[in-house]
Amino acid sequence: MNERTRIRVEVPRGEPTDGVEPTREAGVLAAYLRDASLRTGRAEALFRPRNEADVSQIVARAQREGIPLTVVAAQTSTTGSSVADGGWILSMERLDRIGAIDATTRRAHSEAGANLGAFARAVEARGLFYPPDPTSRDDCTLGGTVACNASGARSHRFGPTRNWIRALRIVLPCGEVIALERGDRRVRHGVGFEIEHGQGCALGAPAVREVPVPGFAFAPDVKNATGLFGGEEIDPIDLFIGSEGMLGVVTEVEVDLLPRPVDQLDLFITFGDEDEAVRFVEELRMASRLAGTLRADAIEWFDRASLDLIAEDGVAVPVRERVRVALFVEQLVMSDDPPSESVVEAWFQWLSRFGLRVDDPDAVRVAATEREREALRRARHAVPVGVNERAARNDM
Repeated sequence: MNERTRIRVEVPRGEPTDGVEPTREAGVLAAYLRDASLRTGRAEALFRPRNEADVSQIVARAQREGIPLTVVAAQTSTTGSSVADGGWILSMERLDRIGAIDATTRRAHSEAGANLGAFARAVEARGLFYPPDPTSRDDCTLGGTVACNASGARSHRFGPTRNWIRALRIVLPCGEVIALERGDRRVRHGVGFEIEHGQGCALGAPAVREVPVPGFAFAPDVKNATGLFGGEEIDPIDLFIGSEGMLGVVTEVEVDLLPRPVDQLDLFITFGDEDEAVRFVEELRMASRLAGTLRADAIEWFDRASLDLIAEDGVAVPVRERVRVALFVEQLVMSDDPPSESVVEAWFQWLSRFGLRVDDPDAVRVAATEREREALRRARHAVPVGVNERAARNDM
């Protein structure tokens, strides 16, 4: 008896366009040969598909001709995974349409090349909320965050991108397409699943291909977005999230949403002593697990080197030299939470326990308006930007 789940391929959406034609101009290619790691690669051609049918044809052609294919999005990562080392580049930048946003089901659909910040704002305009919030959200793409299972400060409460992916459409290395929806199937390590191919795979390939499931699993209480997902039993969709394009090209994404928060409180808290900052975080995490008014939905730690990078950027978040650690903390006020005034009062009482004066902006900076929150976002973004700029100066 065959115990494996079988997934059948689907017809690619759309009709082929001029997006299947390559660009070989050196000046154009140069813009796609590095990511934020500043590592520079090489490639013979660039493809910029306009729809899923284009992606299917390009991927199938690369396999037939035995040409390495590197998939790129906004190339904001520092891993070097989107830097080509020969072969072709496939850029997803033109698959950027944001689709239906359904307030009833709390789901939203988008092509993979859509800018994450634009997607999140479109969702918020409908009274909804997409929790994943990587620092590069206004620079990266939705598909790119799926490929690397992007995280961010809010993963303290909401987890990484994986937790919010409802469905994916994926072009396989042979050019055929599968559609996966979370909850449709469960597959086991040692059994795996099968993909039933059509006529699109290379001549001589098996009609049914077995796909194994890795047996290792990530600890649920540890932030980890590295490598392929595995475990004794998983949803097949999780094998593709975080796979960095090794298993296929994500073309469409559907996500789960929450109601939009009614308010939020952002804090930038400084400490002159690292041990005191550690104690603050430990007690804050314990308090957040209780059903009280105070809750940390996001926590980020900035050491002295990170604070120096913020100072170099010149953003309006000054930090004194004596400060050794700063914490960015956020609490979102949802519709069923206590009112904002109660949340603010709970935080002021909590900070007072640690001798932190809320009337001293050098100790506690409170961002209650969108303008103030934007200043903190710029400060946070200044850290990865500063690291990259220093690497460039040092020719690393």
